[in-house]
Amino acid sequence: MNEFFVEEKKTEKNFSVFYEIYMLYFDEMQGAVPLLFYPDESIRNDGEKLRLIKIHPIWFLEIKDHEDFNRVDLEYEGNMYFAQKFLVKSKRKKKRAGLMEETPETIILIVRIPTDIDIFGRALLNKISDIVIKNFQNTLYNIIESELFRFEIIKTPPILETINKGELMKKKMINMIDSACKEFFESIIEQYDATSIKLQKALSYLMLKGIKISNIFNHKKEQDSLNIRFFDSTKSNNETFQLKAPFEISNIELNQGNQEMEITLKNIFSKSIRDLRVKITFVKDFFEKEVFNEKIELWFPEEEILFISPIIPGINDYLLNIIENNKILICKKIELDKRV
Repeated sequence: MNEFFVEEKKTEKNFSVFYEIYMLYFDEMQGAVPLLFYPDESIRNDGEKLRLIKIHPIWFLEIKDHEDFNRVDLEYEGNMYFAQKFLVKSKRKKKRAGLMEETPETIILIVRIPTDIDIFGRALLNKISDIVIKNFQNTLYNIIESELFRFEIIKTPPILETINKGELMKKKMINMIDSACKEFFESIIEQYDATSIKLQKALSYLMLKGIKISNIFNHKKEQDSLNIRFFDSTKSNNETFQLKAPFEISNIELNQGNQEMEITLKNIFSKSIRDLRVKITFVKDFFEKEVFNEKIELWFPEEEILFISPIIPGINDYLLNIIENNKILICKKIELDKRV
């Protein structure tokens, strides 16, 4: 226990270990192109993370104007990937016929955060997106141009000037994001009246990871009267405060010589749910392709339903979506190569 408290002093205020921020844009020729990674720029060399980012379901939502912001969340291997898609102004010369210089740029912003503290993810994403939209909506295309010119073999003085301009703008953005994230987590650890079970659990997680929240106990309330309860991080994932949606995957099996997958889903909600749609898709060449789509008119409590979907040769990764009124309630990644 003493070793734990020694480590606590070392990691105090080091909130950046709990999240990652990715910004990408959709290029008319290359597809998803990384623009910014924070706090570790080396993430752009992590092939596994890039692959997951590029198949996030946020890419497949349509937006029609600057005021229409779309958000989708993806849970994968103990992390939640909160994502937002929006448009920004552009003066960049496009490479595809039919696109004007004024054609808006499509920006994807993703915040990765552990599921143990996913209660903070949406608020953090909103804070970061507000910074980007309010401060860089009219100039973000400069960072895009800078990123594209980095790969030019011959860099003329105008190209170098464009690269430098974009890099300076990116540094300014990173500094603003850094300050916003520190401010965000500082405000979190001051929430002494944590009546929400998920908030209690999240604060407990931060303390167990070495974040000092001793200022909580300096409040005028006595420690014994605080509404914070601490949870054992080793408890079963089946406990109610761990659930992201009223559904769970009971089982996944392969049959017919690995030509089909059988997926058993369970409604763990306390009441019946109507008019849902279950979709299974995969991504190829940056485009989503559907292999299964079935409507469920009525799903009873505790009822398990078996879905049988074809398997596409050569495709190992699929996305399972449960949708209600065009809203994605749950999105799970299925990796067949880990189940064969």
